[in-house]
Amino acid sequence: MQSSWKTRFCSAPSPVHGSRIYLFTYGTLMRPELMQFICSRTFSKPMAASLCGYQRHSLKHRHYPGIIPRRGKLTRGYLYRVNAIDLKKLDLYEGDEYDRQIVRVLTRQGARQAWCYIWKQENVGQVLPEDWQLPDE
Repeated sequence: MQSSWKTRFCSAPSPVHGSRIYLFTYGTLMRPELMQFICSRTFSKPMAASLCGYQRHSLKHRHYPGIIPRRGKLTRGYLYRVNAIDLKKLDLYEGDEYDRQIVRVLTRQGARQAWCYIWKQENVGQVLPEDWQLPDE
């Protein structure tokens, strides 16, 4: 029996891409104009990417989502190439509700390591059952 691409991807070894730093976005940061505003610079067009093993959710009393680990789920988003200064600005923007963690995402060019803001386990009570959708998505 052939395995699905999700099974092969999730069990694949982590790739190494030199000094490139990537950020996987799945919510409001998918909008390039917001990334540009926060980081005070322009970005090339983000790459479509998918994150295995996480699910995006709406959050109580918030207009932005969070992702939490969910076996067998897939979150679609965008991958930006960022630098250390961008990450510091983004950390301030995201605040203390998220943990920035390294994850493995899949793109058309293959797997990549990327930073991603994961909703903190201690805040899981704020997670609603429905998926969050970017307006105009």
